[in-house]
Parts: sequence; C-alpha cells; structure tokens
Amino acid sequence: MKLTLLWTVVILSLFFFGCSSDETAALPEAPSGAQVTGETVGETTGETSTAAEGILLRYRFQAGDRFLVEMKNEMIASAAGIEIPVTIAAFSVWTIDAVDANGVATITQQPRNITFLGRYPNGTAVYDSADGEEPEHPGWVMIKPQLEVAQLASYTFKVDPRGTVSDFQYSAESLAQGKRMVEENPAMEPMIAAQRSATEQDNSAFFFSELPEQAISVGGEWVLEKKDREVFGGMGSFHSTYTLGEKELQNGKEVVGMDVEIEIDLDFPEDAEYRIEVDEALCTGLFSLSDGYFLKWVQKMDRTTYFQLNGMEQEEPVKMTVTVTMAPLPAADAN
Repeated sequence: MKLTLLWTVVILSLFFFGCSSDETAALPEAPSGAQVTGETVGETTGETSTAAEGILLRYRFQAGDRFLVEMKNEMIASAAGIEIPVTIAAFSVWTIDAVDANGVATITQQPRNITFLGRYPNGTAVYDSADGEEPEHPGWVMIKPQLEVAQLASYTFKVDPRGTVSDFQYSAESLAQGKRMVEENPAMEPMIAAQRSATEQDNSAFFFSELPEQAISVGGEWVLEKKDREVFGGMGSFHSTYTLGEKELQNGKEVVGMDVEIEIDLDFPEDAEYRIEVDEALCTGLFSLSDGYFLKWVQKMDRTTYFQLNGMEQEEPVKMTVTVTMAPLPAADAN
C-alpha cells in the first residue's frame, strides 16, 4: 500500500522527531549510555548544583504539579512541484501523580485538543477538536481519522531524574476507544498500531532527553546513540551530539540551552514500497535549572519520502519544524 503524503506528514510526524533518547530500563538506577566528550568534573552535590564549571542536569518534578504540553508541527510538503504547508498542534495535560524517594516521577498524560491547518491547492482546511466543527474540504475524509488516532494519547509512565522512561501504559479508556474505532472502520487499525508502536518503542511522544551521568561544563559535549530502532517500516540508528550552552536568567529563573546535531541512518528492505531519507536534523533545547525540566524543544528536520508510482520513483520532500513547550498549570485548573 502506498504511503500517502498525509499519512507521512500528519500522524507519524507527531511522534518521529529524533531528540528523545530514552531507553526503558530498571529503576531507579539507569545505565548511562552517554559518552562525555567535553570537559567533565567530579562529584557534585545537589541535583542542579555546579562544581567548578560543571552543570549536573537532572529532572526534578514535584507531586501534584500539572503542565500544559504543546507539540506543534509546522511542515511544508512538496508534491508534483506544489508546496503544501500544514500545521498541527496537539495539546495535552501532564499531572505528576507521585515522586518516590529516588526522584522517579509517575506522570499521567491526558489529551486536551488538537488543531489542524492545511493550505492545499483546492482550498484550506482548518480544524480544532475543541469545538468539533469540521471543515468543508474534499481531503477531510482522509485527514480526520488520522487526527482522531493522534488523540488516542491517554497514558501513564514513569521517568527517573536522568530521563529514563519506564512502565508506559495506555489508559483503559484510550484502548477501548481505539478498539471501537477499528470496529467502526477497520482501515484505522494500521494507523493506530503505528502510533502505539512509535510511542511504546522509543517513547517518542515524550520530549525527555536522556541526561548525561556526569556534570558537563559550558561548551562541553555528550553523545547519545540509538541502534536498531524500527522507524516507518525500516530499521534506523541515531547518533546525537549535545553541546551545553551558557547559563542565563529568564523570568528570574536559571536556565541553560543546548544544541543537538542528529545523524539518522534508515535502512529499508529492498522490496519496501517506500523509503525515507533524513537530510538534516537539528535540535535546540532550553532546560530550567531552577525547576528541573525542559521548557522547550525545537527540532528542524528535512527529509524525503521515495515511493513507486506507475513504475517510476517519486519524491515527496518535507521540511519540518517541531516545537514542544511545557508550561505550569494552576492546581485548580481542571481543564
């Protein structure tokens, strides 16, 4: 079955953005997997303290905290010489249910709403699941089920101070809704399976980057690698080089930035109906040393999908910018 343009850039793009580097491992101690290539320092005290010029990056969630998490994907896909800009924004609420003595947080995610804006040659499609008003667009029949699948994102998971995610579980409500959707439309089953495989396999829906075991000096680097990951029907490896930026104050809180260069190698079977090549993937992150979590991740990726049509190889280039932000919610905010 041909991988359609919408399939490529709507659903899977919400989960495949390469900055996450989390392995499910035993808690509370997580294996490092990180090679520190910049200058390092010795022992430090305090989860975000510094020794000499080193900074020890650690997540520090507090039980009862709630956050609004937005994943915004801005894409420009090219097909037959026509550029199609698409913007998708998925909003969810994270609740920190508990934090144990080792700093391992139990988190529940509940989807809030999803918005869509696509500017096509045959008209613009605008949608917000919060009001449910569907656009009168000929392509909506293809777009709608994919957005519905993206909303099946109610789950719980645990994350330790270094960013290792474990105990991932979809909610009973999400599983039941997915089952009902397949019963009503069997064609949705592969979409749901792809979404859950991507999320469960590599925790790609989370923007927890695994943090280095040791403190890192400003300008220092550490490397994270992933191998033998299943991506879009192929096998992939990821080599991410992180560089730590300067500390600064934002709104009275201490933050630190980082830049990430990602090398992605995807290998598809010879008889694959499509293949994807990633030309470039870069990330920037902003970590709050005061609060102990990422305030923002931005990834820019250029990739191309190749597929056969009428006996000839076709190309669908996609330029993508994924921005993930995390903002505290008032405890009384139930929405």
